[in-house]
Amino acid sequence: MPAPRRSGEVNRSIARDSRGFTLIELMVTVAIVGILSVVAVVMISRGPGIGLVATELGGGVGEASRKAVSIGPVAPAVVSNEGFTARSRVFIDEDANGVQFYAVEVRRENSPTTSVWEEISRTYIPDDMIIAGAEPGVARTEPGGTVVPLPNDGFELDCQPSGQCAATTIYLSTTGSQEKKRRVVIMPLSANPLVLDGW
Repeated sequence: MPAPRRSGEVNRSIARDSRGFTLIELMVTVAIVGILSVVAVVMISRGPGIGLVATELGGGVGEASRKAVSIGPVAPAVVSNEGFTARSRVFIDEDANGVQFYAVEVRRENSPTTSVWEEISRTYIPDDMIIAGAEPGVARTEPGGTVVPLPNDGFELDCQPSGQCAATTIYLSTTGSQEKKRRVVIMPLSANPLVLDGW
């Protein structure tokens, strides 16, 4: 059985164990933090890639579809008066400063025979990207084709109370020297829009 330590030995042992970082440990820690900071700054300055922006746009279509289902059909008198049945939409336009955005809007009755569009979310497109166009139907297959530009008064993608959104292809591209293109394809019977490379 080992002899018990004297109080002086215990104090020296505690002092050795609690002296903190060595200079080398501190330098390694500072170097790792510096490297991580540089990587973070580079990633933040790049902003989101076009693939992420296209995926988020597809998520906006999904949000409009879910809202249409959750709110339900438009009142029959409103449909009869206004002539359409859509309950929600994704609306693509530019703000007063010329910055593109897409908004998810829902249609709510404001009288027994009329309705108004109410914006529930808005997402701005990064400066180095544009929504170049949109058109009814699924994605074209021929490479390098031109796209139908957005109308001056904006483009709207309607979603029915069933959750079905109109078949549409939306075209995005970067504006820098190394142009990248994506298209978001909304299929009428699919809840998840497709994000595809190129046009």
